[in-house]
Amino acid sequence: MSRPGLRLACLLCLLPALPPLRALCEASMALLMLGLMPALFAAGALLPGLLSGRRHAALVAGLRPYGLALGVVASLALGLWMLPIAVDLSRLSGPMGLARDASLILAGLAAHVGLRVAPWPLVLFFGGNMVWMGLTFGMLFIDAPNRLCASYLLGDQRLAGIGLVAYAAGVGLWLLVRTARQAELPAHRPPARH
Repeated sequence: MSRPGLRLACLLCLLPALPPLRALCEASMALLMLGLMPALFAAGALLPGLLSGRRHAALVAGLRPYGLALGVVASLALGLWMLPIAVDLSRLSGPMGLARDASLILAGLAAHVGLRVAPWPLVLFFGGNMVWMGLTFGMLFIDAPNRLCASYLLGDQRLAGIGLVAYAAGVGLWLLVRTARQAELPAHRPPARH
């Protein structure tokens, strides 16, 4: 994708966080969890593409030793904002909403770089945990007899849960295909010294 195309994609991902659409996205649990939050994550994942090729390569090379930490950052940030209390607080408190937005952008950035620097078993481990987390929270939101978030109705909670399960299934399928392809590649070996 060209740099202007990436800028446009990044802007479109950030659009739901801007004031006119933010209120609309936060008015519904489904729109918040299936629209705003994934859009912010995608914006973070697109950010490195805005760098020049040399700077992008330097970023990836500089963060190569931190593949494990990048996986931890991405999974913690995503997991935190699936907790019902965090969902409520991020809607009711402006600073918490900004913290949610910033941490989701950071999670997307960490995931982007982590996918490039971490070995495939590590990617499968953290990706699998995120998929499991999405499935677990999704099923919890679907099956709960009462509202888990004070700010949202039960029907909206169930719709968000169905969406989380669908997202988790899609990401899980993508993850399996990606890691299977990576596992088939020959291991990188340093050149022999003469």
